[in-house]
Amino acid sequence: MEKAPENNVYHVEIQTRYKPFDEFNLLIQSDNGINLVTKATVKGETLPIISDNQTGVAKKEDSLDNLVAHLEKKIQLNDDERVAFKRLIREKMYFKVAYFVKLLYNENKEKITYNDLCNLFYFDNFLRMSLNRLLPSIEQFAKSTLNSYLLEEYGDSQIYNNEKIYKTNANKDKRLFNQTISTCITTIKEVKKSNEAVRHHVQNHGGYIPMWIFFDTLTFGQFNMLVNRMEKSVLSDWTKYLSEYMDVTPRFVMGPKSIPSHLQTVQILRNTSFHLSRLYGKVFTYNPSIQGDDPYWTLMQMPDDSKDPSKQIHSLFTGLVSSSYFYSCMSDQEISHWNKFVEKLDNKMSEIRFINPKGYMGFPKNWKDILIIK
Repeated sequence: MEKAPENNVYHVEIQTRYKPFDEFNLLIQSDNGINLVTKATVKGETLPIISDNQTGVAKKEDSLDNLVAHLEKKIQLNDDERVAFKRLIREKMYFKVAYFVKLLYNENKEKITYNDLCNLFYFDNFLRMSLNRLLPSIEQFAKSTLNSYLLEEYGDSQIYNNEKIYKTNANKDKRLFNQTISTCITTIKEVKKSNEAVRHHVQNHGGYIPMWIFFDTLTFGQFNMLVNRMEKSVLSDWTKYLSEYMDVTPRFVMGPKSIPSHLQTVQILRNTSFHLSRLYGKVFTYNPSIQGDDPYWTLMQMPDDSKDPSKQIHSLFTGLVSSSYFYSCMSDQEISHWNKFVEKLDNKMSEIRFINPKGYMGFPKNWKDILIIK
């Protein structure tokens, strides 16, 4: 193969469909008219993960008896429960069982029982299963209402691909818009292999996908990326569109600047529950736009040291508040589903002896009054 001259400028195009360790032919074009084709491999990650200490090996697993003996210092077990406890560790993994033992809130130093631990596991599972049922409706609602609003406002089934509804004045914003659209189109091209509706538009409409198919095909995260790129005026009109169908009064006002962050909050909460992660006692990475003087905070009956929103914003409760807003925009039937969850949540919490709603979920004393949609 001819060696490329030094000091030349080269233009290389790489399609994003390639995955780590994929091999492909790379075409290199220089300004001097020299074209080179070379075999390239996408670099992938390997172990060990880079750290300050590059020596050592993976931690060895202790014996099951020793693991049980270690946790038995904190939890009371009889012979039958010890057998069940070993099975719980095998099914749930030791690190998760140990963390739930740690999360059992025991202000009076009472002895924790195996039943207390099981109740906390069941409670966390109740949260996860409930959110797995409830949160997809918010994704569907957001996609459907934005599609309806844009169609009514612009009458163009491909307006989602028009720069005029996005922030593109600055070079950075335009680059982010192009990157987002490219990511979405890559998904569409992959989905068309198994999705008949997408394949129909590619084959029979020249590859032009109408908005309702486009939104429906995107992941929630990709859809939220698009929303985050949209102009403030577009988001403002969309929130007004939502309020026109609202029959109840929400606890706080959703503005054009805050709706992307609340959608992302719901997305993170949904992903956490879908991926079987722990919900009770979890600190979330979301950061929805809620100001300190917002009714959400002023309605919270918390001790003085907890009135600072920064101490509550990453809690499960914040995710539920964001979710409740979108449900308050939906039909009476959907609102009923949400309120039934809140009632069941109240009942479940009363069944657990050692629970810390404020410290491990961010719940204020009047949490139920805030979450119930009236």
